[in-house]
Amino acid sequence: MTTKLYFVRHAQSDPNWYDGPTRPLTPNGQADTKYVKAFFQQLPQAPVACYCSPYPRSIATIQSTADFLKLPIKLDPRLRERVNGSAEFSPQVYQQRWQDPQWHEADGESIAMVQQRNLAAVTDILQANPNQQIIVGTHGTALSTIINYYQPSFGYQDFMQLINWLPAIFEFEYQGQRLLKIRECFHLEK
Repeated sequence: MTTKLYFVRHAQSDPNWYDGPTRPLTPNGQADTKYVKAFFQQLPQAPVACYCSPYPRSIATIQSTADFLKLPIKLDPRLRERVNGSAEFSPQVYQQRWQDPQWHEADGESIAMVQQRNLAAVTDILQANPNQQIIVGTHGTALSTIINYYQPSFGYQDFMQLINWLPAIFEFEYQGQRLLKIRECFHLEK
């Protein structure tokens, strides 16, 4: 028996919203959550739990799926997105973060910091749900750091592709705590 974690990167959020932790989905993003629900409806074995970042855009992306499955969404702040600091959003800054995973701007988090807290959450989710299928609502950088942990070749270019996938679903299959494989199941390019 194996455990499958289905990481759901949130649907399109409002890029003009000034506060990252409260950023909502756009109307298109809200409409696109139907694809997430449709994916989970077709699985032969239904997920038994939903974990999620506490950010509204992640919750909203999996809410209709959780409602359909009659599952509560368990919020875990360790699954939140990277804390942005004072640096501007630019490809150069993104590249610097991925080239030096310990680097971070003032008041921000490094890739390594995001990876460490997200992996701690993944470890706890796996321990609490052996041999089950679980939904995990997440974000682009957070998910990228998890993929990078298991596949160190996943870096800046892969991240730049993934940030345009809104929403996206990845299946991580585990034997106990040992990863067996990662499979990209679905994405919408935005």
